[in-house]
Amino acid sequence: MKSIKSLVIILSITIFLSNIILPQSDSSNIDGDKFFFNPRFSGFQFEATSVLVVNEIGALVDFDIFSSSNNYYNLGTRLSLEHYDVLSIGAAEDPENKPTTNYNLYTRFTEKWKHFWFSFLLGGTIQTNLLGSLSDSKFYPRVGFELKYNITDYEIGIILKGAKSIVAENGYLGFGVAVGFYSH
Repeated sequence: MKSIKSLVIILSITIFLSNIILPQSDSSNIDGDKFFFNPRFSGFQFEATSVLVVNEIGALVDFDIFSSSNNYYNLGTRLSLEHYDVLSIGAAEDPENKPTTNYNLYTRFTEKWKHFWFSFLLGGTIQTNLLGSLSDSKFYPRVGFELKYNITDYEIGIILKGAKSIVAENGYLGFGVAVGFYSH
């Protein structure tokens, strides 16, 4: 039940951010007939995010499969690696708060504005515990989002990202920086 409640919260935040905070796209720039098959390398980024005592560092590579003719909309895949660590406060460490690494494969839908990019992610992760063995690895279906404000055209940005397992209670919401390269 907690998992469903957390998923509803993540989806609500996603809808709130995409419909209220971000500007609407100019409908004159959208031509549904111009969405075409366009397989290409889209870009990569390195990121560091944090919320309170949970820190995440990661790297990702995006590939587009379909793009709109104006390149405002892209449908593709994301391969990413994320490492999470919980800061220890006090003398005793909680055994549940072990460092973990997620190997993710997502289907990605991205909408781009002048400075903001919003990506909706749906896929899965293999989660490993760095203090355990490979046999401790688990697969989780996952849903997520990334809101990025580009400080420079395509290289440096501020991100708000979140991901939540559909079947388990694990999830993450973080705010941080991203450095990378994206093709125009």
